[in-house]
Amino acid sequence: MKNKELELLSEKIHKIYCKQYFKVNKKPYWTKSKYSKLNEETKEYDRVIARFIFSILEKSNKLQREICKDSYNDFTNRWEIRVSDEIENSSLPNINEIIEDV
Repeated sequence: MKNKELELLSEKIHKIYCKQYFKVNKKPYWTKSKYSKLNEETKEYDRVIARFIFSILEKSNKLQREICKDSYNDFTNRWEIRVSDEIENSSLPNINEIIEDV
């Protein structure tokens, strides 16, 4: 996660907060959705939420990679077994017999 990404997401979080504030209070939040109006201490609250979101996304991506890797390994293992079975059950000559005849 880069600082630019963190700030962009924090800004979006603030805008969401402002929309919800408007829905509940029927008036705009004092920043009028302008993240730059917040002081650093208040911005840090949005950054904490943004970091949490990024950590959840990273964990999700990691889990997806593991699932894909497991699926790939499962697929290749099944394919290897299937190909091996088909070779054993085929009428093709056994490579070892061919080598012995040479």
